[in-house]
Amino acid sequence: MIHGRPVLAAFGHALPWAIAIAYFYLAPYALSFGTQVMIWILFAMSLDLALGYAGILTLGHAGFFGLGAYAAGLFAIHVSPDPILGHLVAVALTALFGAITGAMILHTSGVTFLMLTLAIVSMLSEYANQARGQNPRRMRAIGTPVWWRLLAIYTISAAMAGSAGALSAHSTRFVGLSVLSLLTSGIVTVALILGGTRRLYGAFVGATTYFVVQDWSAKISPFFWEFVVGGMLIVTVLLLDGGLLDLGPAVVRLRDRWRAGTEGK
Repeated sequence: MIHGRPVLAAFGHALPWAIAIAYFYLAPYALSFGTQVMIWILFAMSLDLALGYAGILTLGHAGFFGLGAYAAGLFAIHVSPDPILGHLVAVALTALFGAITGAMILHTSGVTFLMLTLAIVSMLSEYANQARGQNPRRMRAIGTPVWWRLLAIYTISAAMAGSAGALSAHSTRFVGLSVLSLLTSGIVTVALILGGTRRLYGAFVGATTYFVVQDWSAKISPFFWEFVVGGMLIVTVLLLDGGLLDLGPAVVRLRDRWRAGTEGK
């Protein structure tokens, strides 16, 4: 006998993919928008792997996204237009860069680590080596097995972000310096917080919600969308600890409290 809970879980896992497939066939006129949303979902998942599951707070994730985008674009121009080969090269390069930079900065913590992640983005953005010469005496020693696990997660996260950047370059056929900006890191962070960290589909819900709301509100006013997204983020952080994915349980809790209060009277 199949119980209701496993069936509900299976339905929940299948729902995001069913929506994506349905969108592909029902909205062929807006595939460009849908493609960008899927790319940012992958980007948000890469951040969630580092931030949500490993506790690696970074403001420089745009560096991997931008590096993947530039690697794919330059490879297509100077080596081969094959998108699959270019994508693999971009992923490999960002994974290598993630491993190298992770080995440099994962010994640090707090504000020092945040500043180093920003330095890495600045280095990439300005095409100069701005992240060298850190004082090793300020590094915090951590257990070797833990450090290797963090480095592995950081590398995988970098590769995923680079994959998203490469997909963006191939889909738009354009790469600009904005992919390396702090705003790019901010957008993916906001999208992840909206959906919920350490949630399998938090990136799906957060990135989709962010870009749908942005697109809808920007059509009303080019400046209105910032107010709407900002207000939505404030409400989500204040009322929903687990992001928008906590909306259902929050409604259930409110219903139970209301019923308990009604019965108490």
